[in-house]
Amino acid sequence: RGAVSVRSMADVVVHRPDPALLNGADLDLWVACTWDTRPARGLFDRCDWRLDGLLERWLRAGRIELAPGARCLVGASRRLGGARLLVVGLGSPEAREAVTPSLARSLAEQARSLGAKRPALEVPRGLDEAAARRFVERGWKREAPGDAVHIIRSEPGEAAA
Repeated sequence: RGAVSVRSMADVVVHRPDPALLNGADLDLWVACTWDTRPARGLFDRCDWRLDGLLERWLRAGRIELAPGARCLVGASRRLGGARLLVVGLGSPEAREAVTPSLARSLAEQARSLGAKRPALEVPRGLDEAAARRFVERGWKREAPGDAVHIIRSEPGEAAA
């Protein structure tokens, strides 16, 4: 339904976090993995823009934390295509080793417990290709609910799995 798919493999669909994706994808949960650096990039930034700066205001007010493992669920919004948003803090980009397949599995389990049928996971920016592949293949792909694995990559030239 209008999702911007830049690459499809067997059961993995890779998207870019552009405005058309937030309107047209038939997904029910966005999982935005976000480093604690500003300005925000990727899915967090796109969703914040669509929500008129709500996420940045919540961040400044302490309602959203970006410490490693911190999570905040934002209710469904028409501005996000009717989907909910799970913001996942990753801490400092220097701590890339903490972004592991077990984190991705944990996020997939949380998506399942939230009743998501078609969630999409943002692969954290700045991971090298091998780390990104492990994050998807050994983590999210094993546990994610739904008929296809939806991945969001925000850096140009990246492949997913």
